[in-house]
Amino acid sequence: MTDKDEDQEDHFHHCGKIFPEVILLVGVETFRDRRRVLQMVSRVPRSQRSTKDSYQIQGSFDEIEQLFLELATLERNTWRDFALEQKKLQMGAEPNNTETTEVEHVDIDDWVMNFIEQKCCDGLEKVQGSNVSLHRSHTKKQIHFLPQKSTPMIHTQFARQRFLTFYQKIATELQVKNFSIGQYQLKQLENDFPDLLFSRTSNKNTVTVTGSYTSIERLREAMRGYKAKGDRSQEHRTNTKVKLDMKAHGEETCPICMDTCSNRKTLSVCKHSFCRECVEKAFQIKPACPVCGVLYGALRGNQPENGSMSITTDSTPLPGYGGYGTITIRYLVPSGVQGDEHPNPGQRYEGVARTAYLPDSPEGREVLKLLKRAFSQRLTFTIGRSSTTGRSNVVTWNDIHHKTSRSGGPSCYGYPDQEYLGRVREELKVKGIS
Repeated sequence: MTDKDEDQEDHFHHCGKIFPEVILLVGVETFRDRRRVLQMVSRVPRSQRSTKDSYQIQGSFDEIEQLFLELATLERNTWRDFALEQKKLQMGAEPNNTETTEVEHVDIDDWVMNFIEQKCCDGLEKVQGSNVSLHRSHTKKQIHFLPQKSTPMIHTQFARQRFLTFYQKIATELQVKNFSIGQYQLKQLENDFPDLLFSRTSNKNTVTVTGSYTSIERLREAMRGYKAKGDRSQEHRTNTKVKLDMKAHGEETCPICMDTCSNRKTLSVCKHSFCRECVEKAFQIKPACPVCGVLYGALRGNQPENGSMSITTDSTPLPGYGGYGTITIRYLVPSGVQGDEHPNPGQRYEGVARTAYLPDSPEGREVLKLLKRAFSQRLTFTIGRSSTTGRSNVVTWNDIHHKTSRSGGPSCYGYPDQEYLGRVREELKVKGIS
């Protein structure tokens, strides 16, 4: 075995840790030796027929990789290719005498990819491996997969699938928010929050921040602490010597105002302590510990109150959930006027209608119950700026991701996506719903 082979083997072993469960769809009719294909498929315990001539196989990365490699050696039917060539000849096109060696590109969002390249570069290198290069198109909207010379096509296909899973897992957790941050404060925040991407806008005092929901919430709490500290800075300067002496004697510092605790209040569950005034103001915004996020009471959002959520079911299975029907969720939030809890009270906001899908499986029905609770607590939507259109004063998703397409996989916000139900449970758990 060469050094290159050893590197490749180590890489695929690492991918087995990143992606413990993989799904492979096998079209039996594409192979000449149908019996041989069925024998291979039956070796994997979790295989099930999804249509008359196709099977869905779920297993570990190593199991699926081995099956894929074995299937790639079998002779395939060519009648479809022949029929296509005949049609091309009838239309006056040149016949295709060469087998395509290009793997389909992946459509991306520029802002998501910028975050990945700057904040997740180590993971990106592991995903692409040592024998496939990733290139962004000149429009910045696509990723192309270019194999090195003599690299088998299957390795390029696996690199594409690994990237797709990696990209979508990050994309579904990201959000973009604007903050008013000064230059000095920005440098400090960049050091304190290395997992967030800070970008200056045309307004020199406005910074666009990209990151996960939990990281941005931590930043938001820190910003409130900086503001509280600024409001009390004069008092702090006149009493610096006294407070330093108190700290030297073991006095506790409030994590919100970064000052010595005044009328200290210790939270009952997590035992973090704050100034009573600071933590009471923080709880008016969100009833959760500003340090660790433990919730104290039900979290309620600012979703418009005139919305509706309706549920229907049908027997059509979603990709990856053969044997189960589909739950269809329809949300409707009409347009209206913003209230005091919204960004621009008194201004009109644009409503929205959204459709989402869940498998009608035991876990899917459990997630549906959680989504109903989120909607009743006004947490599903909010009013703000649309990340896709850029328009303000519109109803948008509020960091609880939904599958808005039945198919197409993660890149199209559809199925199959075996990690989705687990991810949305985690997003709901952050909001105190579990």
